[in-house]
Amino acid sequence: MTVRRYVRGVDGRVSVAENEHRELTDGETLLWLDVRADPSATSVATLLESFAFDALALDDAANEPDLPKLDDFGDHILVVLHGLVDDLGNVEDLGDPELLTVEIDCFLTADTLVTIRKAASPAIDAFGRQIRRRPALASGGPGEVLGRLADVVCRRYLAAIDDLDDRVDELTDMALAADARFLEQLTETRGYVAALRHVLRPQREMIDQLRRTTSSILADGARRRFSDVHDLADRTVRELETARTGLTDALGAYQGAEARRATEVTKVLTVYAAVVLPLSLVAGIFGMNFDNIPGSESATGFWIVLAGMSLLALGSLTVFARAGWITPQRRHRSSEARARLVAPPAELASSLFQQAGETLRPRRSRDNRRS
Repeated sequence: MTVRRYVRGVDGRVSVAENEHRELTDGETLLWLDVRADPSATSVATLLESFAFDALALDDAANEPDLPKLDDFGDHILVVLHGLVDDLGNVEDLGDPELLTVEIDCFLTADTLVTIRKAASPAIDAFGRQIRRRPALASGGPGEVLGRLADVVCRRYLAAIDDLDDRVDELTDMALAADARFLEQLTETRGYVAALRHVLRPQREMIDQLRRTTSSILADGARRRFSDVHDLADRTVRELETARTGLTDALGAYQGAEARRATEVTKVLTVYAAVVLPLSLVAGIFGMNFDNIPGSESATGFWIVLAGMSLLALGSLTVFARAGWITPQRRHRSSEARARLVAPPAELASSLFQQAGETLRPRRSRDNRRS
């Protein structure tokens, strides 16, 4: 069990004691007690005896994993937050999506904030370091401290979703290339998006309840803080939905790329069949076992038929080339057209004006000559 005590002195500075217990002197207050341990351990129950928290709430925190929620017990409030265990920079290395977040049980009284967690929380560690460097972050009471902690938790989600957007861009590129690994990686990424969505939506609703609560434990400054955090949580959910939509679009792009590839294969087979089938017909006719086939008795008959078959094959290839089925230049022009479609608006406008200028110059020269 790891215990950190954040004690605020008379001068407003915050001192941190880890795994140490000392009696508070006059003017000192225990601002924040952070406990990292299994909540079901008897040592945790002994540590929290003096706070007189609700027994059912403690038992629930110890035994049952909860989604983000808010419970008001009158003299104290239970807030369940979920923070990221790690960033989403490399989705493939995160393992089980169900272990993506860590539950943080926050018991808030008028004087003290108590947080209990089973695993490491980068958000709590980062916020603790910030308090040591900037004691002003501990001002305003435990309610505002909880609000700032929730702010750090939500900002880490935003940073992770930015990484997720980069991942969606990579998957889109894989989809356009019809990469064989696309479906597997898309399924993994959608699993992480579903796990985040399962947590972020109720967390946004819980923060909305905190900013609207009438509990005397939260001062007006704390409610204003949670109003800002709610805006952040709402933005996080909306950006997650955007990433989710991007995954759906990537799947559509992959299906289109697969269909395009199948069309190209079919086109090649069609051209091959269209060239070979007439030749097979001619070869079948002149290969029949009859003595009176025209040209079969002539020494040059074989070469005449072979030349006719070659001309037929060459004519078929010429027709297909003019139709654009086997002309690489046509594909090049279509790729240039797609590049113009996805060009930035400024570049596209500049290109159009340039083309318009080139079109108008000869007309001006003709008008001048007429004059």
